[in-house]
Amino acid sequence: MDEEIDDERLGLTKSSVPRRLYHEIGTLGFAREQMEQLKQEIRNTSMKENDEVVFTCYAVGTPKVDYTWFRNDGILLESKRIVVTELKDGRCEMRIHPTRAYDAGVYKCVARNMHGVTCCRARLKLGSKPGRPEKPVARNASDTEIYITWAVPRDEGNCTTLGYALEFKKADESEWQLILNNIEHEYFVVRNLEPSTFYQFRVQAYNKFGWGEHGVPTEPISTKAEGAPKVKVSPRRKYQQEFTERTPDYELHEFEIPVLDYSQEGRFSCVLNVWVKESNTSAIAKVIQKSKGIDGRQEYEIMKSLAHERVVSLLSASYHQDKTVLIMEKLSGVDVMSYLALRHDYNEEMVVTIIKQVIGENTAPEYHVASSCFLLPRLLPACVKVFFTTVFNKCS
Repeated sequence: MDEEIDDERLGLTKSSVPRRLYHEIGTLGFAREQMEQLKQEIRNTSMKENDEVVFTCYAVGTPKVDYTWFRNDGILLESKRIVVTELKDGRCEMRIHPTRAYDAGVYKCVARNMHGVTCCRARLKLGSKPGRPEKPVARNASDTEIYITWAVPRDEGNCTTLGYALEFKKADESEWQLILNNIEHEYFVVRNLEPSTFYQFRVQAYNKFGWGEHGVPTEPISTKAEGAPKVKVSPRRKYQQEFTERTPDYELHEFEIPVLDYSQEGRFSCVLNVWVKESNTSAIAKVIQKSKGIDGRQEYEIMKSLAHERVVSLLSASYHQDKTVLIMEKLSGVDVMSYLALRHDYNEEMVVTIIKQVIGENTAPEYHVASSCFLLPRLLPACVKVFFTTVFNKCS
């Protein structure tokens, strides 16, 4: 069935109604109408053996929605390892624990009631630590600074790369020194170097499965003579590096709340980088200090009720006597063009997905995405035109 749907996307079949949609949810027009009722779709993820994987689906309907789960288009049978649970708020969870290598595949959740049917899919892959990054590239240098960039590892281990560690050493030395191990972007301006001195750099990547191997080191790179002008970078990159350097990292254990200084008048919240050991992931902790009229509960109730792929997710929360802590997913903050340019490869489907999110496919009917990499706009804003033209030229 996967091969058939791929043929349909490439225009190799003559059927006017997608085969998979026809068999599962009726005609195409009916499917589009009912798809609006799906509030939370299952997402692609990766696992290793003996992990725990949870897929969550949320469909809204009256009367109550019934859920059915499939794996590789076959009905998924529950067992001691595979448990399906319908929660009180209407969500449905499918939990696999412990996972096995043969659990990898395409999972589908179908939600239906007497008025209609809708479905969503996600792929579960066998993941691993990231591969070795290629050697960084020196973009510019001053007497005490070297500006370097690098690319995402070719082998990401079927998992999103969460960050990097950057190390350096003098060319005539053997011991590497760590600069930072919480870098979440593919560039860095290394400062406080000696003038007219040769240095080497290397990068190490990590994902939710751990740290990969150290990458290939650069050739010796020399700083300039004393008095050379300082390296200039864009304001956005400058801000992101400053944020990385000044933001403290915490290893957050369950029920553990860092002690913060709220002595500054008028300050009632703080945002921190945290590492959640239980899930081995990076996240953001927003700590809201209680004050008159502010306790964080209203924000918690709003975040808890939201479930959408375009809205930041609330992972967990805790309420204490003097503060409320909200643990949310961490967003990269990088612009779309940089995200695509820093990848080794990307396809038309990825670009189309981004375009859909930029223009709002569910709220802007005047836009139409046709096949893989063709956008047919009627009233396309200038900024989107420029963005799409650049990406289209690259993927052509």
